[in-house]
Amino acid sequence: MRWKPFVKSKSIISLLGISQRYQARPSEVMGISDPYTAYCLDEACAYIMSRIDNKEEITFHPHYKSFKDLYSQYE
Repeated sequence: MRWKPFVKSKSIISLLGISQRYQARPSEVMGISDPYTAYCLDEACAYIMSRIDNKEEITFHPHYKSFKDLYSQYE
């Protein structure tokens, strides 16, 4: 799914801020028309916001383009 890397990046925090500011669902801010994709993004954002509200640490994992890139950090 094309949204997965975005949700795992720090850019999601900006989307959450804009969404709260304009009191709109993140999927509306992004202009997502597919209902299932919109639901998935909104659900991910709700999960992240609940973690922020509970003062839990938010960690962002790097996105690897290949297994070679992933394993290179362990060499």
